[in-house]
Amino acid sequence: MPILDLRIRKALRRGHADLAVASERPTTLDGGATETVRYAPGDAASFLSSLAAALGVDGYEAGDFEKEATAVAESLRGEGNCDQVIVWGERVWRSPGAVEALYAIAAPSEFTNAWAQASWKSPKNRTAEA
Repeated sequence: MPILDLRIRKALRRGHADLAVASERPTTLDGGATETVRYAPGDAASFLSSLAAALGVDGYEAGDFEKEATAVAESLRGEGNCDQVIVWGERVWRSPGAVEALYAIAAPSEFTNAWAQASWKSPKNRTAEA
């Protein structure tokens, strides 16, 4: 989404945000990221599970992305990081377990309400409504 990219770049430029990018392929936001992680297509769940483990979420174990997830977790825990936003694309829904890991990461924080309000947009729920 170009407008979202512009807003994120503006926050980075003004010093109001730090950025960590985890994706299947390079993005235009990589240059401003403090952490960049690449995973194979369909491997989002593995990375997100490792991130959940690195953040201390019960029921998750570090996997193939332990080193990368630990770096991102440290970035999230960094000094002065009071407002955090997780943005994900539609492909995350295609990786079994990825959405559950995202929810587990967000559950101990204020992300939960925003995630719960947006969860109705999942392809699974759209199919059920049709």
